[in-house]
Amino acid sequence: MAKYKCMICGHIYDEEKEGIPFEKLDDSWVCPKCGVPKSMFEKIEEKTTETTKEVPKVAIETPTSLENYLKAYQNNQEKEEWIKD
Repeated sequence: MAKYKCMICGHIYDEEKEGIPFEKLDDSWVCPKCGVPKSMFEKIEEKTTETTKEVPKVAIETPTSLENYLKAYQNNQEKEEWIKD
């Protein structure tokens, strides 16, 4: 089922929720929010969710800036102790 968006006010007509295909609406049908005719609606292209389901492992395994800072601080402390000895 498709969705259509009013180009004036942004109202979304969702065929699945409404139960009537947009094309089958009477020509006298108007936007319930702003009153423009159905000719002022455009079909919304739905994006597939398959591409957004997987999160790259790199993003999960990449340390945060804080983790990088703490590691660098720890390494610096170890170097300072080594120099003192």
